[in-house]
Amino acid sequence: MSRAVSIRDYLTEMYQKGITDYWMPPAVKYAKGRPLGRINDSDCVIFACRRGEREIQLTEALTQPDFSGFVRSRVPKTYFFPLIEYHEKFRNLIPLLPTERVRMPLGKVLEQAGIRQIRAAEAEKFAHVTFFFDGRNEEVADCEYVRFDISKENYHIDLADQLMRFVETVKENHQQKYEFMLINFAAGDILGHVPDFLRQVMCAEAVDLALGSLVRWAQESELTIIITADHGLLEQAFLPDGSFSIAHTAAKVPFILIPPTEPEGIYLRSGGSLADVAPTVLNLFGIAQSPEMTGESLLILNNNEKISTKGVVLVVLDGWGIGVNDPLINPIFAARIPNLEKYINSYPYTELFAAGEHVGLLPGSPGNSETGHLTLGAGRVVIQDEVRIPEAIKKGELLSHTNFHELLMRTAFRQNAVHVLMLLSEQSSHGSIGETLGILEAIKYHRIDQVFIHCILDGRSAPPRAAIDLIEKFGKDLKTLEIGEIVTIVGRGFALDRSGDYQNTTQIAYEAFIDGKGYPVCVL
Repeated sequence: MSRAVSIRDYLTEMYQKGITDYWMPPAVKYAKGRPLGRINDSDCVIFACRRGEREIQLTEALTQPDFSGFVRSRVPKTYFFPLIEYHEKFRNLIPLLPTERVRMPLGKVLEQAGIRQIRAAEAEKFAHVTFFFDGRNEEVADCEYVRFDISKENYHIDLADQLMRFVETVKENHQQKYEFMLINFAAGDILGHVPDFLRQVMCAEAVDLALGSLVRWAQESELTIIITADHGLLEQAFLPDGSFSIAHTAAKVPFILIPPTEPEGIYLRSGGSLADVAPTVLNLFGIAQSPEMTGESLLILNNNEKISTKGVVLVVLDGWGIGVNDPLINPIFAARIPNLEKYINSYPYTELFAAGEHVGLLPGSPGNSETGHLTLGAGRVVIQDEVRIPEAIKKGELLSHTNFHELLMRTAFRQNAVHVLMLLSEQSSHGSIGETLGILEAIKYHRIDQVFIHCILDGRSAPPRAAIDLIEKFGKDLKTLEIGEIVTIVGRGFALDRSGDYQNTTQIAYEAFIDGKGYPVCVL
C-alpha cells in the first residue's frame, strides 16, 4: 500500500500477510496530508480500559515526567482520566472508581503466621502470582520470587525442556527454606490463544511432564501439593461452527490434593469455587482464616484428623479448564498426560467454579487470569471492575463525578480535544465498546466538538480478525450517537503490553497517538 486507504483495506491487506488484530501495526487517519486527532497540550485523555496491569506501561509514558522506558519525542501536558487506579504510582490520577483491594489476602495471613513463602512464574504471569494474588497490593507478603523467562520462539520449539528447566529452578531456590510455594505454569494460557491444535496438545503434554517432576520432588520433601487452575481455555480448541476457539471459557477447573502420605480418610467437598482455595491452604496449615475470607475449606477429614505436612505447594495451571471428552475438540483430552490422569484417579479430586458470579464477574462470563489469581488469594469473591464500571456508567456516575466534570469543563473552555483510548471488543476484562459508548454519552453532555477515538484492537477476547466488523459496527454506533471520530487503530500487543519491553511495544503505540506515526488511512 503506497497511499492513504480505508481502514478496511488496510486491515484486509494485513490479514493477508498473516498479521492479526493483536499485533496490528498502527494506522493513523490523515486529512490534508497530516495526521488527524493527535494528542496535544491541554487535551483530555480518557483511558477507557480497566483491570490494571496491561494499562501501566502506556499510562506511564503518557503521564509520568520521569518516564525512562524510551525517549519521547513530545510529552503533551494533558488532563488524564483513567477508569480505575492501574497502579499505586498513579494515585495523583483520580479514576472513575477506586480500586478495590483485599486487606488480608492469603500471603499476608501466612506471613503473619510466620510461614515462609516463595512465588514462581514465567515473566508473562509474574504479576499474577504477586500483585493479583496479593489482592491488588503492590507490597504485601514477604516472599522469595522466582521469575523465569521463556522466549516466544522456545514456546514453539522446546517447550518441554523449558518447563523442566523452570521446575529445576524452583527446586534449587526452595532448598527446604519455604513452607508455602505458589507456582504458575503459564503455557496453557499462552498457547491456548494460538489457533494450532497440535501445539496445544504438545503444550498439555509438556506441562504434564514438568508437573510430574515437581510432584515427585514435593512428595519426597514431605510437602502437600494442590493442583488447580485459574480459568478455562486450553480445553476447548474449536467452537461448534468448527472455527478455532481462542478466548477464555466459563469452564470449571480441576482441584487435586496430593498429601505426603496415603490419602486415606481425606475427601473434598463438591460445589466449591476458587474462593475456597485460600481457606483450604490455611486449613492444611492449621491457621485461622482472616475475618474477610468468606470462602470455606474444601477439606473433609475423617475423625477431624490433620494432614501431617512440612508445607504446601499450590500449583496453578493457567488456562486449564475441564472440557468435553472429545480428542477432536479438547487438546487436553487428546494429549498423553499420564501424571495428571494418575493424580485425578488416585488422590482427592473435585471441580471448582472459576467464572461468572463465582469469581465476581457477570453471570456466564468467562474467567481470566487476573480475576482467577485475585480470587485464589483473597479467599472470597471480589466484585470485578467489569461489573462495577458498567453499573457506574449506567447509573450516570460519570456525570456526577467531580474530577471527570472538571476535566471536560476545562477542555471545553479551552476548545481543546478529548481523546478516548478504548479496547475494540464486545466483551473483555480490559474494556468494551459498550462502556466506551456510555463514556461518549457523558462527553456529549459537555458539548465538546473534537472527540477523537483511538481503537486498541483485541484479538484475544474477540476473534483474531474481528476488527473490520467491529469497527464498522462501532462506526454506526458513533453516527447514531453523533459524537466521536476514529483516528487511530493499533494492536493490543503494542498498546497494552506488560512485558517491560517498552521500546518494541509501548513506544509504537505512543508515537501513533502522539506523533501520528503509522500507516495513513483516510476513511472508515
